[in-house]
Amino acid sequence: MKIAVTSQNYRTVTNHAGKCRKYIIYEIDEANHANEVERLNLPQDLAFTNFRGESHPLDQVNVLLSLSFGREFLWKMKDRGITVSIAKSDVIIEAIESYLKNGQTLPVFDCDTADESSCSCH
Repeated sequence: MKIAVTSQNYRTVTNHAGKCRKYIIYEIDEANHANEVERLNLPQDLAFTNFRGESHPLDQVNVLLSLSFGREFLWKMKDRGITVSIAKSDVIIEAIESYLKNGQTLPVFDCDTADESSCSCH
């Protein structure tokens, strides 16, 4: 399994997955150890808020972890076959370990708790 982590500083998990251009890719071995295999520094047109193409460098990963992402990003990744999850820590290895232990965590979107008739996304 390959896991991508949003990391604008290449030290910690960062937020705004749709705008992120820097990722660290980890390969998870049979013992669930995370081994860094690649760092991506994508051009602006490959940030998902701007991307309109078919093939993307992150299509190689199974999971993407970030401190935050929106509903549209969730749908885009689902369409690409990538599971996205909120990182439970900004410490990369802790975030990966938490995902491996607990699985996917999704954000609570404003519309998830609002009356649908008053929500602007419905």
